[in-house]
Amino acid sequence: MRCRKRGKAAEAKCHYHPAPMTRGARSASARVPAPGESQTAATSSPYSSSSKTGRNDSIDRGTSLVAMDNVLSPLLELPANESTSKRTYTAITRTGIAVPAFTASPALLAEGISVLETLRDSPIALTRVVESWYGDWGDDACQGPLVGASWRAVEEALLPKLRADASPTAISALCDSMFKRTAQPLRWPASPANGAIVQAFSAEGVRWETLGISYAMIGSVLGQMREGPDSILFATEKWGPTRKCAMERVLESCLQCYRICERMGQINDLTVWMLNLATMLTTWCYGDDSYQAWRLMGDLASVLVALGYHGTATQEDTSVPLYLQQLRKRALAGAHELDKGQATFVGRPPHLSRHYVGLGPPLDLPGSVVMGTPEALEAAVAKLDSNGWNTEGFVHPTARILAVSMLIGIREEALELSLRPRNEDVNWQARYVT
Repeated sequence: MRCRKRGKAAEAKCHYHPAPMTRGARSASARVPAPGESQTAATSSPYSSSSKTGRNDSIDRGTSLVAMDNVLSPLLELPANESTSKRTYTAITRTGIAVPAFTASPALLAEGISVLETLRDSPIALTRVVESWYGDWGDDACQGPLVGASWRAVEEALLPKLRADASPTAISALCDSMFKRTAQPLRWPASPANGAIVQAFSAEGVRWETLGISYAMIGSVLGQMREGPDSILFATEKWGPTRKCAMERVLESCLQCYRICERMGQINDLTVWMLNLATMLTTWCYGDDSYQAWRLMGDLASVLVALGYHGTATQEDTSVPLYLQQLRKRALAGAHELDKGQATFVGRPPHLSRHYVGLGPPLDLPGSVVMGTPEALEAAVAKLDSNGWNTEGFVHPTARILAVSMLIGIREEALELSLRPRNEDVNWQARYVT
């Protein structure tokens, strides 16, 4: 019909190109085989995922490798003696790929030096204040034992070096070593017992994520200090003159650590904990309705999805130690609580959806057990009931996290009903929120 209207009735001269959306689905990694080449060789790619995964061969979600052929090639009508280009243009991430050693730019190096100088100028009495806080609350203080391990790694492996030699040359060398350490993949010990986590965070140098967590944790401790002798320890220090000024300074240093990691393209489980604490601290410094807090919550949601916390692939990975599974579930529950709290306060849709991001509720176990030997952890898990609650009558701080994770779905359903366009069914549907 189109050809006749255009005066090209002869079918030999009529070339009709169908609309792209009317064509059947075609794998992005498929291409026309060259003469003498088998179809199997034409469709295979060194960057495609295994066929056992049941996923599109053009993308490997585990490594974020994307093989991009010319997407217009299926629409091209080429003469019989010509074929499409064999070249594939591959966009890859740094995961699993040999890349040149990271080199910090002068601007990034200057920002790193500024962060270390802030730590060097920290009040001497701050160590005693934090230790006293952990003495009162144990390993469950400030959102869990991983945060405390990060602070101890900084106290033991970084701060003494800064105070022993505070010359610009020494600080610059220390900063450079942190860049090299952060550029390496994060490795978790098989068991966290006997200080293995602190050792892993400090043995080859402290990472920027570890320092960022330490800063955010210090800010959390300062935010909960009551007026008293310790509250005026900043009056004569460079972090002063008030406790609020000190909180804002450590928050800025924490965010500087995050920006450094972001520019390096490094995200991992420590990034989740750093952003969890940074978002909470931002609400304390600038308010729950501040744009700073809302933006950080968006960053946290992006990191969670980028790390694969969504979907079913990460539900119960047997290759991950049990203690790390529990730490991830606690971090995710904390992120959901922050997200739903912010969304409820400002009347906006949440960043995280229970439909996609969820690892199941954490177990009702104290942090000291989670960070103990695998045998002790498995023995403690065996004593829990079918819902993960302890049966000994103790109320651990983790019990609150477990309760929060159970309420996430209800809070999100309530937000969906209250924020969506009004209709007659809202009141009726609200009766069945569970």
